[in-house]
Amino acid sequence: MLPDVTFDLRLPGEDMGRENPFRWEPTNTAELFGERRVLLLASPGEIRPGCASTLLLDYEKHYGQFLRAGIDEVYCLSVNMAPVVFQWAYSLDIWNVLMLPDGDADFTRGMGMLMPDGIGATGVTTRPYAAIVDDRRIERLFAGGGPACVCRAESCASLGADTLLDWLRRGPVRRAPAPSWSYASC
Repeated sequence: MLPDVTFDLRLPGEDMGRENPFRWEPTNTAELFGERRVLLLASPGEIRPGCASTLLLDYEKHYGQFLRAGIDEVYCLSVNMAPVVFQWAYSLDIWNVLMLPDGDADFTRGMGMLMPDGIGATGVTTRPYAAIVDDRRIERLFAGGGPACVCRAESCASLGADTLLDWLRRGPVRRAPAPSWSYASC
């Protein structure tokens, strides 16, 4: 199961009568991953040359193919504060992949993917990985290079859009089974 955390997301707001029509909205793991099949890319972020931006652009480019292969949403998580993550996406013209800022690294820590890092402001980053998640359950995890990945092409090939699309196309779309337990009423 995925860790239960709250993310601060920057979402389009209704006509707010301002130049910047976005609002900040706290959103938890259940709201983001519950009752849907999600492709999650975890990236060390924009501070890394090479693979981080290349992978994110690859996922954006193949977004429609992921949907046709049985994925409901595509997310990119980075251990950075929300403004940094959203500016990174904006600078790359990313509009389909939802950016998840893990500024306090609680999600990454809960996934067991937290790595020390001397580059970022927090001193930690995520090990690069991609996961197919069905209703908050990890269906398949693809691990990439370590935190010092400045991307030799082969170190992150296992995280490329083509690799995940191949895996998705090989098998049937699976949905998480309903829990076999229920709460007893008192």
